[in-house]
Amino acid sequence: MSNFILWLSEIHDESLAGNKFFFLSRLYQAKFPVPPAFCVTKEAFSYFLETTGLKRKIVEALARKENIKDVSYALQELIVETEIPLDLKKEIEEAYENINVDPAVQNTGSAFSFIKAGRDSSCVVVRASGNFESNVKNTLLNVKGSKNLIYSLKKVWALHYNPENIATGNLDSLALATLVQKMVNPAVSGSFHFENNDLMIKAVYGFLDSEINYKADVYTLDRDSLYIKDRSLHVQESKLIKDDMIGNIVLRQIATSGNKLSDNDLSFIAQIAKKLESDYSDKEVTFAIEGPRLYFLNVKDKKDAKPKEDGEIIPIIPDSFFDTVHLTLPEEVKQEIKPLSEAEMALIEAKFGEVHIKMPKNKRSLHIAQKLLDILSLQIED
Repeated sequence: MSNFILWLSEIHDESLAGNKFFFLSRLYQAKFPVPPAFCVTKEAFSYFLETTGLKRKIVEALARKENIKDVSYALQELIVETEIPLDLKKEIEEAYENINVDPAVQNTGSAFSFIKAGRDSSCVVVRASGNFESNVKNTLLNVKGSKNLIYSLKKVWALHYNPENIATGNLDSLALATLVQKMVNPAVSGSFHFENNDLMIKAVYGFLDSEINYKADVYTLDRDSLYIKDRSLHVQESKLIKDDMIGNIVLRQIATSGNKLSDNDLSFIAQIAKKLESDYSDKEVTFAIEGPRLYFLNVKDKKDAKPKEDGEIIPIIPDSFFDTVHLTLPEEVKQEIKPLSEAEMALIEAKFGEVHIKMPKNKRSLHIAQKLLDILSLQIED
């Protein structure tokens, strides 16, 4: 039996799932509220590279010592365009279909079939565990449908081959674990970690995002007594949410000020953090509040917790895909098209039911258009 797919309840060491997902699985196994998730393991990623011949092509490309950015783009494009082997693809799709069902009941015959028949496709988050540049979006939100899931997995796998990793030689291990987790739509998101004698809790409205993270409220609590020592509050002008009317992630303007977390919220989070102190004192734990429930989404080393530009990175899927105004582009696309003039930018627009991308007829413009289409393709259901 392969180790391509491991549910959070099945991860018992770091070798296949990596450090981050191992610690998240420990939270799940300890009955803390973690959304259902499965890991596409390092073994699965290595199998993908070996079976398709990509590993040989990657080694050959890296050996040629060409321009790093050109090599990075070529390798990423190659990975996204390569089909996942059918046996691995089947396991991923079956796990996705079952993400709402406890693994303990997935082999219980007709009862399980009945549960499966009554479910719609789930919206999930795809998150990779490898080394990524601060401006690389290694987390994809709101992925729905098996076709989009397979594409998203290849997308985050491809981003492992960014210029920074190639330059620093972080590709000696071709193993990369990826988490597929049921998405929650939070009113408030945040993180907590211990720092010296304090417990630090951060919170924003909506999803965490690098463009919003610096507007987070920061609460400092005494590590022992959990007394609130300080509140650093910030006005947050906009938030990322899922709009259920259009089924997409949008950036909405808000005018709410004041505490993003109440004293009761802080007390509850702090008490849980205290329970985790002995095992997670060197970790940062990400959480989300959806309705009355608190969920834990991610665990990472405290050293990975970085300032504004390096926060929890989530791609902004612009609201303008669904109206008649010009596109607000994700940061990675902005970097690609910086040389374009305002007049050229004005040629890019999206309208109800159709997309218009008008650009000069050259290879660079086609590359930019392809990036825009990549983003749009994730919003199309099977």
